[in-house]
Amino acid sequence: RKMSFNEYVKIRSTAPEHLKTFLAMAMYTGMRKGEIYKLRRFHIDYKNDFIRLPKELTKEKRRKAIPITNEIKKIFLYDIRKSTAKELNNKVNSNFLQGR
Repeated sequence: RKMSFNEYVKIRSTAPEHLKTFLAMAMYTGMRKGEIYKLRRFHIDYKNDFIRLPKELTKEKRRKAIPITNEIKKIFLYDIRKSTAKELNNKVNSNFLQGR
């Protein structure tokens, strides 16, 4: 069954930090667990505001174009900033100058 928005808010407020993005992606896109786990930055079409999943990643074995909502945009921007800061900190600490 689909969870209600109130259930989502309650669960997300008590979830560990590393699960919050996953929960938001599931709630706002309807993506399946496996699709979210396999999602990579190159699947995100920022220009046209879609997540584009190849058929190899979907249960139905069909390509999907999932609209990116404003809520998802905020999450992506937050996660990109957070990961970029973390990567930068790791690079400075380890003197590793190549990006991932």
